[in-house]
Amino acid sequence: MFFSRKSQSCAVSVFLTSSLFSGASEEAKLQVTISPGSLEIAPSSVIGPHTPTSGAVSVTGAYQADRVTFEIPDIVVNDLNGDSLGWRITATPGDLSNGFSTMPVGTVAGFLNPSDETHTSIESANSVLFASGVGIANYTIDYHIAYDVPQFADVGEYTGSITFSIVAE
Repeated sequence: MFFSRKSQSCAVSVFLTSSLFSGASEEAKLQVTISPGSLEIAPSSVIGPHTPTSGAVSVTGAYQADRVTFEIPDIVVNDLNGDSLGWRITATPGDLSNGFSTMPVGTVAGFLNPSDETHTSIESANSVLFASGVGIANYTIDYHIAYDVPQFADVGEYTGSITFSIVAE
C-alpha cells in the first residue's frame, strides 16, 4: 500500500486531538506501610561505669548512712512504636558488692527532672509513668541513689548495677 506523507501527518494529528479531548483519566493508587519503631531506653544513656558524685569513702568504726551517692543523668527514652499509649519506666537497684562484702542501697531519691513535666507522673522513687498519647523522642530523666557503708567495711572496689525497664501502658 502506498501512503503519502500528507496522509500520515493528518492521521497523527487526528489521534492526538481525540486523546486530548476525550476526558479519559487514570488513577495511580499509592500504598505505604509505616512500621512501628521501638520503645527504648537508649543504651548509651545508662552505660557506665558511673562513679560516685560524692562520698570519698574510708574505713571507719561507724555505720555511714547514704555515704556514697550516684547520679545517672539524662537517661534517654524514645517512644517511636506508634501505639499512642504512653509508657512506664522502672528502676531496680541492687547492692554494691566486693566479693562477700556489700554496701546496701540507702536513700533512693530516684527519678528526677523529667524533660516533659506535663505528661510525667513520678509514682515512686523507682517508677515513672509517661501518660501522653503522643510518641516522644529524646525524653530525658535523671536517677539518683545513695548507698550505705557498713561499719568496718572491707577495703576494695565495690560494683553493682541498676536495671532500668520500660513497658508500654
